[in-house]
Amino acid sequence: MTRIERKQHVDAWLASGLSREDYCQDHGLVLSTFRNWIANYAYLSGKTRVSRSRKVDLVPVMIASPVVTASLELRTPSGLTWSLGSGHTLEWIADLIRRVG
Repeated sequence: MTRIERKQHVDAWLASGLSREDYCQDHGLVLSTFRNWIANYAYLSGKTRVSRSRKVDLVPVMIASPVVTASLELRTPSGLTWSLGSGHTLEWIADLIRRVG
């Protein structure tokens, strides 16, 4: 596959909203090879990493206390889950969500 074709795949993946795994499965690509293409694309672009804008769906939650007193679970569309114990401030949780994006 040519460099241009590899770049087209990376661009298509960035625009797709799919996980790397799902994109590779849909296009018959080997995940480890595709990860190398992404890293190479970042290097050639002068970036430290390739990132894409991700749609974030938030579920409305009302927390009465400035400190969470029960466990809290956060889930990303890709399936990553964080289980946070009690004692975290709302500011800390908001900062975590902003950083993870």
